[in-house]
Amino acid sequence: MAIGGAPMSLAKYRYILTIAEQRSFSKAAETLFVSQPYLSKLVKNIEEELGAEIFDRSSSPLSLTPAGKCYVEYIKELLYSEQKLKFRIGEIAKHLSGRLIIGIPQTLGSYLLPYTLENFRKLYPRIEIIVEELSNQQLLERILNNSLDLCCIGFPKIPKEIDYVVLKQEKIVMVLPPNHPLGDQKAKGKIINPYPFPADRMKQLSHEKFILLTKSQGMGSISRQIFEKYDITPDVFMETRNIETAYRLAASSIAITFTPEVCMLYFRYDDEPYYYTIGVPPFQRSVVMAFKRGRLLSNTEKDFINFTKAAICDFEKKHIMDTNIRYPKKGTTL
Repeated sequence: MAIGGAPMSLAKYRYILTIAEQRSFSKAAETLFVSQPYLSKLVKNIEEELGAEIFDRSSSPLSLTPAGKCYVEYIKELLYSEQKLKFRIGEIAKHLSGRLIIGIPQTLGSYLLPYTLENFRKLYPRIEIIVEELSNQQLLERILNNSLDLCCIGFPKIPKEIDYVVLKQEKIVMVLPPNHPLGDQKAKGKIINPYPFPADRMKQLSHEKFILLTKSQGMGSISRQIFEKYDITPDVFMETRNIETAYRLAASSIAITFTPEVCMLYFRYDDEPYYYTIGVPPFQRSVVMAFKRGRLLSNTEKDFINFTKAAICDFEKKHIMDTNIRYPKKGTTL
């Protein structure tokens, strides 16, 4: 919009908004400390360019025409966008340097952080990032005592004191060692949409050897929920704090284990295990970015969450495309 050939500034849009609010040229001129003739000329020039009147001058007090109402709504949106832009730039400037403390379990960190940090560092090169790899329970405790800014966890149930953004829903998969007598050939190596393990055969898992994660870990908690639901008494061969260790041992014919879907994409084997989901609908966990309830997130933290979501998509697209590739060595990392 131009007045006398010059670009119309946001300040002049505010003049129009003030006239509409005051419903009087003279009162608006007093409020804005400008002359009434200037405001009258401003409005006339805009109306000529629009080809429609903004104000109904026949009414007292001044009122907006239908075209004027539309124009004022546009001005409000424009000024609000300007406000958001200033806030956004201020947030970026404020967080050009600083520290972001992130908590994440080891397995999630090993596949998410390389993808997430690569893009995050491009936007925030001077942010110091501290990563703490802990169990889910430890991460939640750190969030509640304010020693972490954010934590990425896979958990069946989130405490009410924690707020979170869901990054993805992930199926829990039972891994039977190669050549296990309870395995069906159709389930061997089927990492995409695994078959559900038959409900009428769940009791057959009693007294089978299992490798479990500890009770304080999300997968350890889910495993024990499965045992309780189906009244299974496992022969616990060993406990570990590392999902990858449990998965590798199951794939090496040591014992059965439960794993999130991501592990099946992360490692492939020449002699594949059997993969099954449990239950209909299947057991699953939410992978979330958690933070203390009631705390406002900075734009830096919001961007980190968005980059993490994108990292999950990128990782899965890359590795799902590679699922038909076979590797000669056991446990080859993709």
